[in-house]
Amino acid sequence: MKFDWERAVERNLDELLRIVARLFVLAGIRTGRSLVFLPRGLRTRILSVLRPAEFAARRLVAMAACKLVTVVTRRAEPHGKQLPAIPGTDPGTGDAPRPRSLNAATPPESKNNPLTVVLRDDGPDGHPGTAPAGGPETRPDADPTDAELLDLYRDRPSFALFDPWKRYAPFLFDVTGLDGPFGHVFLEYEGDEDWPAPGLDPDELVDARAISRRIRALALALDDLDGQAARLARWKARFGHAIERMQLADAGKIEGLSPDAVRRPSPWRFRPFRPGLPPGWRRRPRTEIGEVLRECHALALDAWNTS
Repeated sequence: MKFDWERAVERNLDELLRIVARLFVLAGIRTGRSLVFLPRGLRTRILSVLRPAEFAARRLVAMAACKLVTVVTRRAEPHGKQLPAIPGTDPGTGDAPRPRSLNAATPPESKNNPLTVVLRDDGPDGHPGTAPAGGPETRPDADPTDAELLDLYRDRPSFALFDPWKRYAPFLFDVTGLDGPFGHVFLEYEGDEDWPAPGLDPDELVDARAISRRIRALALALDDLDGQAARLARWKARFGHAIERMQLADAGKIEGLSPDAVRRPSPWRFRPFRPGLPPGWRRRPRTEIGEVLRECHALALDAWNTS
């Protein structure tokens, strides 16, 4: 029996949406208003739920990108002057109809592949590009005005699809009495600020604008899960294409191109997950976000595994 990835994504998405709704209520974020200050104790409580929710959302996006998105590569056209093409007709004859899809071959439709992303391959001049996801290229009749663009992109934080690197607090205390780096320990901590000082007042008001943007970015990413999955699927396709070109260039099969000169996607990482377990992961979770994080982490590693 085949595993239903679409149902797994929908179930965990519903759980994360409920958790984000509780974060909005807990932080007191209202529509059209920004959060400026929060008590230190309440901010710490929100972070204890927000950080695992962000890591779970990234793994949910990875699941959708690997199992629910089909990436089709097509050859990019060379730059230069070209004759204008009439939609729906063949440029060679002018009257023979052609399919409206940009793909040379239409990918097979299946239940677990509802979204198709078109990725342009490197053209003769070596400049890659991307095409819109889900259908043919379309040009709007009129460009949006400055007011429409401002209203569309104003205060819309972007969600990071890659886990942040682990942070370390070096040289905290000496364990051997020796001078130099060999006499100290490297301790890992999961904090967004500096190392916390003891005796802080939990009722003291602290800046909460950053945490407000993170909550809204998480909510926007979950509302547009297909778009986030298409972003990650395009990056994964570019990464695999760059690795393949580096191998061909190293073998001398591409003249005039060295492995160091291959165009690499940004960020240059092998996968969106950082090593180890995500913060908030528990073998026996006691909270709802802990259960969602554990399930999303296990399913995302299975979905990303291509062995």
